[in-house]
Amino acid sequence: MDTRAGHYERGLQTQAGDVALKVPKLRTLPFETQIIELYRRRESSVDEALLEMYYAGVSMRRVEDITDALWGARVSPSTISDLNQKVSGKIDEWRNRPLAGTHVYVS
Repeated sequence: MDTRAGHYERGLQTQAGDVALKVPKLRTLPFETQIIELYRRRESSVDEALLEMYYAGVSMRRVEDITDALWGARVSPSTISDLNQKVSGKIDEWRNRPLAGTHVYVS
């Protein structure tokens, strides 16, 4: 068991815009919640929307403008690049997976 020692404020980008969170400080233990991951700055739905815009061919500048209009905060090109690198590894892994069994196709 632990005791509280105040809180600190942290921002989180959501589909509804920026949300200011008050995260409790504990004296001896780190505060963790299952709702919001530790160090997470954006909802996963925001990340997905950013990737969809990028894969649809929307320019980085346009993505910045769209995020500013929708969520009130600009997303940097490096953020989109980092997301793309995380996902591209999973995509390559999926593309190169071994296919076993019988697969029916129409030519």
